[in-house]
Amino acid sequence: MNLTLTPDRSLIRVAGESVRYVLANIEAPLASGKQRLPLNFALVIDRSGSMRGDKLDQARQAAVYALGLLSPSDRIAVVAYDDQIDVLMPSTEATPEAIAAATRRIQRLEARGTTDLAGGWLSGCREIAEYLDGEQIARCLLLTDGLANRGITDHHALAMHAHELRARGIVTSTFGIGADFDEVLLARVAEAGGGTFRLVKDAEEIPGLLREELQEGLDVVAAQAELTIVAPRSVQISSLNDFPLRTRADGATCIQLGDLVSGQTLAPLIRLEFPAGERGARADIRIGLDDREHVCVTGPVILAFEYAGHSANDTQPRDRSVDCKVARLHAARTRRQALSLNRDGDFRGAERAIAACVRRIREYAGNDAELQAIATELDAERARLSRDMDIMDRKHSYFFSISDLKLRSASGASYRRSRAHSMVVVPCSAESQQATARACHSLARAPVALFGRLRVSESWRGFRSEVPQAAVLEPVQENAVVDAAHARWHEEGLRLVLTESQLADNWFSHWHAVGRTAVVSLHQTAELVGVDLAAYVAYEILLNGLNNSSPHYDLLRLAHDETRGCLFDFCADKQDMEIKLQTMHLCASCSGALARLGVDLDEMARATDVVRELARPVRVTAGGRG
Repeated sequence: MNLTLTPDRSLIRVAGESVRYVLANIEAPLASGKQRLPLNFALVIDRSGSMRGDKLDQARQAAVYALGLLSPSDRIAVVAYDDQIDVLMPSTEATPEAIAAATRRIQRLEARGTTDLAGGWLSGCREIAEYLDGEQIARCLLLTDGLANRGITDHHALAMHAHELRARGIVTSTFGIGADFDEVLLARVAEAGGGTFRLVKDAEEIPGLLREELQEGLDVVAAQAELTIVAPRSVQISSLNDFPLRTRADGATCIQLGDLVSGQTLAPLIRLEFPAGERGARADIRIGLDDREHVCVTGPVILAFEYAGHSANDTQPRDRSVDCKVARLHAARTRRQALSLNRDGDFRGAERAIAACVRRIREYAGNDAELQAIATELDAERARLSRDMDIMDRKHSYFFSISDLKLRSASGASYRRSRAHSMVVVPCSAESQQATARACHSLARAPVALFGRLRVSESWRGFRSEVPQAAVLEPVQENAVVDAAHARWHEEGLRLVLTESQLADNWFSHWHAVGRTAVVSLHQTAELVGVDLAAYVAYEILLNGLNNSSPHYDLLRLAHDETRGCLFDFCADKQDMEIKLQTMHLCASCSGALARLGVDLDEMARATDVVRELARPVRVTAGGRG
């Protein structure tokens, strides 16, 4: 485990009330080949009437698929609820026989009734608690598309239950499906419960997101990790990310980070407020990292803060990288507050909250371009957040603000570094193999080394026999493709699998963070993209290969709806893909975002040149490409 601490400043005011921030950069170790911790897992499925149709169908498929990931050393319980609670499978060892029995019961689920969210969730937690031994990873996953309208409905009471369960070692993660669930409630329960809040916009996303969350439980390398802070008694300590705090018997303050997974990178911010003191005196802060099993103990590292007068404090250098992270977290907290006010109809309150945060950032931004950009970005949202919003737009924005605070990706997944600086592309046909070879050759000649070692698989025919073949690749089938690719090319940092099948949502490609694999559809590319297939493959290599350049690269945060000819155009109209490939570049905002991640923009320019050169218009004949 690596822990690096960076304070924004080292001097504090003699008069007191100095606020200083410490950035704690944490890198969890990669999982070794040793046996993982067993999982004590409960899946709680809303089967109320509003789940009828595709939502419940996808939830059933996702649940069955998730069960197949477990081993007999794990425990599984399955609960279904509406206004009645049914324990479909009491907690039992995840043997093949138990998985088969649970599968049969899940497949018989039908939608009905109203929503006793608390009753279903707490029933799942009781099944976990029955066999809790302190050496497991205990996770309850709650899937719902509705409100808590039966049983316990008070938000505070539900959050208190989640907090108490977390104290016993049971983590709760929540999945809000569609437009009707209460995002504030589910986010609050997940935060108090030490888990993750996930937004499921469309039913097709359920299998991938559920798999992602379950895999995190399977990949834990440091259970119940904490930053431990020993400071003078009168120093006030808080978490700018809103991670829960507890006080140990010896007086140390612990910031509870939750379970850390293999290769996870995390950069929480610690807020310290100092009392008055004598000039020249030191206030030492000791910060270390620990976990339940004490397997990743790091530190403590001592940070020395010195009392000085106003002049010295005002002129001391600031670490602008810490300032920028502080500003982004303040912006995320303000967005969350403004969205809650917007939800309650207090549009003026939402506008005032945004304006106050913008003023605060600009007060210390000075000439710093990134700080000014953060303030400008937030200010640009003021008009949108101060009027009635589309329900899904508000939920999506609220989810993003929570993910920003908890240092998670746009899907809710943890950020992880790659096991290897390499990438393999798996073609699906002779034509795609030739196109991939041309794309890789062109990128190598440029040269572009953003993704590390790049190669084309030669075993694509054998691979195709192992995975589902269908006109449309359904979400659970797509997960099977990712599993097969990860198993076969596990030594590679990234995998890019080409398929002739259409993806269920008709997107060009999907990135699967948990398997570090992109599934790329070639469906209709001959008709939709009037350029050489090699250009499209090179584009997908670049788009997904950037995951090797920075653990915090997040495609969904960069994608934009407008067609600018930028690498990150969303291209909702698939016909725009041709325009994008032939005018390929980076727009100013995307260039700035990649630069902040440490991506080499000169290499990016060479890579986009390659795509643009390969995408020169070609003559199209009646038989296809000419």
